[in-house]
Amino acid sequence: MSEREKTLTPDLRGLLTLPNAAFIPGAFTAILGREPDVVGLVHYALCLQRGSSRALLLAEIRTSPEGRRHAPHAISGKRLGNPPSQTF
Repeated sequence: MSEREKTLTPDLRGLLTLPNAAFIPGAFTAILGREPDVVGLVHYALCLQRGSSRALLLAEIRTSPEGRRHAPHAISGKRLGNPPSQTF
């Protein structure tokens, strides 16, 4: 595991304990290195309201085209406590 992965993984786990209002901006900053735009913020806020898990939303952000370009090793289901065979 690289030094970046070692320092990033605990931050992502910490995201899971944040209040909803801080979770989405924190996820964007940790994974994409930027604040969410209005469209992304509204989209993921609605997903949370409708019951989507935070782990799923982190995986969606991470596996988005921007997420794959920005942080190719930032997050995996295994590091979030999900079985490796689970798909998002």
